[in-house]
Amino acid sequence: MVWLLRRAKRRRAQHWPSEAGQVRSTNLVLKSGGGQAAYYAQLEYSYTVQGQTHFGRLRRRFILEGRANKWIDSFARREVLTVRYNPEKAEDSILLESDHVENVSVS
Repeated sequence: MVWLLRRAKRRRAQHWPSEAGQVRSTNLVLKSGGGQAAYYAQLEYSYTVQGQTHFGRLRRRFILEGRANKWIDSFARREVLTVRYNPEKAEDSILLESDHVENVSVS
């Protein structure tokens, strides 16, 4: 059910305005449970709308540590991120990987 809500948000966000953002921090955690371990890569970012600074995060699950690190690095080395934000609630934001295609390939 949660993945449906996230998917719906990503669709809506394609039409939201964007603002320049920057990486605040990155994190990689190995978690195991249910018989399979996975790496959770997290990126925290900030952006400013009408003089007010907001914060958000993007998290993704990987089986391979190398792919997780490559994904994190693809964002961390960027000076500017494209952050989409809800025009009715500026603190509601998302990073769409499609806005950063050239740097997000984890093949």
